[in-house]
Amino acid sequence: MLYLPNFETLLIGFALHSLIWLLFGGRLKKKFGAAANRFDTLACYAFAGAGLAYLLTYVVEAFIAYSEVSENEFEQYSFINRAYGAYWFVFWGYIIFYTVGTQIYWFNHVHKLKVLRLLVSLILLIS
Repeated sequence: MLYLPNFETLLIGFALHSLIWLLFGGRLKKKFGAAANRFDTLACYAFAGAGLAYLLTYVVEAFIAYSEVSENEFEQYSFINRAYGAYWFVFWGYIIFYTVGTQIYWFNHVHKLKVLRLLVSLILLIS
């Protein structure tokens, strides 16, 4: 199996950052001013970039597992079973949420939607 970098740690770190930002964002803005807003914006962009990297690692894993590069039949069967087996919805759910759910953070107006940030943070922490 291909070694996947630990992008989940970055995603969970952003979830924790968002929860702290939602709780103490007003106080941080008063104390640090524009620097606090800039840090939050950069955190959102890093979150979106981590989502793209997560998608890229899954595409590379699929290519290696299913192509002729891997002659290991168990690895090919394992990948196909994960993608189309009994728990296919978990496999595709992770890919869809970690890519689509993260890519909306490229837009500046999404950063300010508290309900969306709370929802995404809770889903990331639960998963």
